[in-house]
Amino acid sequence: MKRLPWGLLASTLVLNSCLSMVTPGDRYFEMGAYGKAAQEYALQLGGDKPLRHRDRVLYRLAFSYAIRRNPGYDLAKARELFVQLIREYPQSSYSLRAETLVGWVDQAHRLQQRLAQEQRRAEELELETSRLRANLEMANSAATETDGLTATLHRQIEARDVELRLLAKRLTESSRRIRQLTKELEDIKRLDLADPP
Repeated sequence: MKRLPWGLLASTLVLNSCLSMVTPGDRYFEMGAYGKAAQEYALQLGGDKPLRHRDRVLYRLAFSYAIRRNPGYDLAKARELFVQLIREYPQSSYSLRAETLVGWVDQAHRLQQRLAQEQRRAEELELETSRLRANLEMANSAATETDGLTATLHRQIEARDVELRLLAKRLTESSRRIRQLTKELEDIKRLDLADPP
């Protein structure tokens, strides 16, 4: 049997130890498949055997929930897990990162709330704009009808004005004729009175 040099043996043991630390969750996490990573990390945390690097698993699970590309994106869950990590492992280097990320998650949550409010306001404005457009369309339609009615009324008024002018002309002529007849009647009366039968 051949003996391995101590350095090679130690390197092999360290490498095997590191490889045994890499979990399916870690592989998914490093590939950017955060949904699958979250599932694997949740299984690890819920399992019966103790975890050697539970702080790392908590951190990566929380981080997975905080990534928008994760179909299970959940900022509230991410924050809860980051806070759990800080509380359970205050001396861990992952806790220091988690403290920073809690602030980031809080800010992202506020931005999401503001975005949701702005989206609701945009929807309200769209509804209001649609209502105003419908009212404008009705007003334009009514104005078109009113314009048509106004034009008809103008034509009728013009026709009545023409008729009124003709009537006034006839009345003037009739008045002149009545004055003339009245004068002739008075002339006849005077002649009759001057020359009795």
